[in-house]
Amino acid sequence: MASLNFNQKVPAIIKNIFLSIILVTIAYASLMVLEYLFNEDYRFWMASFQEMRAEHWSKVWIHALFMFPSFLLIGASVNYSVRTDIPEWKDTLITVVMNSLGVWLLCAINFILLKAGATSIFSDFKLTYGFVFFVPLTLYLTRKCYKITHNIWLGAALCSLMLTWALFPSQGYHSFSYMGQTWIGNFFNI
Repeated sequence: MASLNFNQKVPAIIKNIFLSIILVTIAYASLMVLEYLFNEDYRFWMASFQEMRAEHWSKVWIHALFMFPSFLLIGASVNYSVRTDIPEWKDTLITVVMNSLGVWLLCAINFILLKAGATSIFSDFKLTYGFVFFVPLTLYLTRKCYKITHNIWLGAALCSLMLTWALFPSQGYHSFSYMGQTWIGNFFNI
């Protein structure tokens, strides 16, 4: 457990969380440039990162706060067994592939059932297919952030912010919980 640097001082934890906010801000700024120039968003098969209203970001922080402990546990379990007897790229590849097999197997079962003419599937495809991309992405980011900082805090903060950013735009626009504009949206005309 000591190799994960879980027991860090509060200023170091705040630095990691602040760095994750900076990284997500840079990613969001690049998304805004991409949408302005090419009218495209970051879309990877069934997963996407879209532009959001200012009001939605207030909800993203709350959801990310609740996901943060889960990503700390994921970071601890993924980075607890870092191998040093093989090259770093191979260790990362093995970690991502082995931990993603469950989601890929679930999608394969759904595909086989649908091709066989089944009337019901094993898992709802709207939920499962997005994770085909997000599980490997979060595993890779968790491992890469750990390799760079030698702690699990940055990876947990970054992954929780990215996952809530990806989940919330569609939920915020198409759910039953309508969010009216606030003074922020009116003032900045967003």
